Amino acid sequence: MEMNNSNNSNNSNNSNNSKNSNNNSNSNSNSNNNNNSNSNSNRYIPTHEEKEAIFNEIVKDASGSGYLINPDKDFVDFLMNSLLINVKRYGYRSCPCRLSAGDKAKDLDIICPCDYRDADVTEFGMCYCSLYVSKDVFDGKKEPHSIPERRGVEDNEKMDKNNDNNNNNNSNNDTKNTKNVSDTRSKISEANLKNEQNSDDRKSEKMLESNEIFPGSKYPVWRCKVCGYLCARDLPPDVCPICKATKERFERFS
Repeated sequence: MEMNNSNNSNNSNNSNNSKNSNNNSNSNSNSNNNNNSNSNSNRYIPTHEEKEAIFNEIVKDASGSGYLINPDKDFVDFLMNSLLINVKRYGYRSCPCRLSAGDKAKDLDIICPCDYRDADVTEFGMCYCSLYVSKDVFDGKKEPHSIPERRGVEDNEKMDKNNDNNNNNNSNNDTKNTKNVSDTRSKISEANLKNEQNSDDRKSEKMLESNEIFPGSKYPVWRCKVCGYLCARDLPPDVCPICKATKERFERFS
């Protein structure tokens, strides 16, 4: 009888231990599931409606400005998804194909559509992300491909140009210092006389050269000779967004 009581006691203890082990296992499993659920809830996944809304905005802007959107729907859907994630993360449409500084003031040039779109579409047939494309790419006559990064290149070229200008200025100053004072006065007088005779023309030319008509623009201004549409960019658009005239009908306005 004593041995039976001992066995029953052991069996009872083993049963309780097994139940406790199962409870702990279930508790850990529920805890892990809750952690995974919280982790997934913190990850932003754009909805179909959100992607469709931002896509419609971009298409409307593009069609109204004479641009075309990549016809590859799956690829564009991926770009819309990435754009929305950047909007959620930074508060603005930072280019999904470039690293963002997380500072809007520093990223103004890469807010979609970026400052480099026009030059890239004109030269390579597509922007850096291949979102905006030329008519040849849109019609399937040209395949989309990777293109070199333009951001930062212009700044380096400007620095080199400024250095060259400084060197030229120093050389010119040395030359000017050796000139005869009377020759200098004569040239100044001739220049003043010429300016007085052509004052109106000179003022207009100066305004165009300094972009005073379009203050703050670092790009030349092009005018459509058909409808008068003006745009500031490196080269004229392939098609006028107003009257659909081709780029051959544009003239340099400033």
